[in-house]
Amino acid sequence: MNELAEQSQQFTDGITEVGLVGADDLDEADFFEAGRVIVKAEHGLQWAIGDWYNLIKWGDKEKACERIGLKDSTAKTYGAVASTFIMATRMANLPFGHHVVAAHEDIRKGKRTELLKLAIEGTPNKNGVNVRWSAKRLKEERDKILGIMPPEPVDGFVEKVDALTEAVVSVLPKTAGRVAVNKTRKGVQKLAADMQHEFNKAVDKKVDESLKVQRDNLKTAKTKAKDEFERTINMQAGVKAFMNREEFILVRSCLHPDKNSHPKANEAFTIFNRLADVKAWDK
Repeated sequence: MNELAEQSQQFTDGITEVGLVGADDLDEADFFEAGRVIVKAEHGLQWAIGDWYNLIKWGDKEKACERIGLKDSTAKTYGAVASTFIMATRMANLPFGHHVVAAHEDIRKGKRTELLKLAIEGTPNKNGVNVRWSAKRLKEERDKILGIMPPEPVDGFVEKVDALTEAVVSVLPKTAGRVAVNKTRKGVQKLAADMQHEFNKAVDKKVDESLKVQRDNLKTAKTKAKDEFERTINMQAGVKAFMNREEFILVRSCLHPDKNSHPKANEAFTIFNRLADVKAWDK
């Protein structure tokens, strides 16, 4: 059993579904050690759920999740991230959410690790102290690699929200107290922030859908090119069975459209050119 597991068993036996029991009996050193163990365990829970999901071997995964009261979509997401990062490549000092960002399937394996290391290294603040990247900053850097442009900001969005807030406040009854006014301001600003968040989510979803289409098209093109190459190899093998290289070159020359007026000459010449481009001819 590893160190964290041993500590967890010692300090988290008092964790129930509704809280922590028995921590008031600990001395100061054990109390803070228990806190550190709980935080470590909390950071590892999403990884643990993902690993558990990937290890399911008894029947349907969705039913397995239902059996233990776990939402299948959540477990599936965690499992995808866990399978993307083997244990040795997971950064213990970065939240799971950062790994979710870097786990994008269009990012190469080595680049994922590089991105996470850059997030840990961070960027100097105004005082020259390096500050780790937030998940949002990491996503911005990831999107640069993917060639995804951030959504254009709405011109004067903040100013418009402020103006709307003041307009709403101005129609409040004069008897409204300061607390009511402040709550109204916060409410309007919260609504605007939620709307902007939903807009950004919609843009991200659309970008992901577009990337998926491009990825599927590339896979189709790759498969088609592979099939075409195999067909060419097979055709070449057939040609080599009844003519040598010199005869092949002679026939190809005779099929050139400038020398041959047959309606199929161009098509035949193209095929022979394709055969000539395959390096396997010289083997």
